[in-house]
Amino acid sequence: MPLPAGTGDDVYERIYSEELPPLVEKFSPDIIMVSAGYDLHMDDPLTHLEVTTDGIGKIVENILKTKDVPFLFMLEGGYNIIALGESVKLTIEKMLQI
Repeated sequence: MPLPAGTGDDVYERIYSEELPPLVEKFSPDIIMVSAGYDLHMDDPLTHLEVTTDGIGKIVENILKTKDVPFLFMLEGGYNIIALGESVKLTIEKMLQI
């Protein structure tokens, strides 16, 4: 889903809570591979998006509760080392809670 610069938590949360589940249900995958790019973080210098660390946590929560299938998260982006570290740490914490 193409999103304009400035897109923040509210839009991402809606996409991952309302749009993703029916798509996954319809497709019925054997595994979900997540391209865990944290360049959507508001402190990242490249994307001009406005997703907070808490927003990333909500995205991860929604991915993890989408369907009872295995998940594979692969790190692939994020260019602010502090935001990247916080986001990866939060993702791992969310994964350990399931």
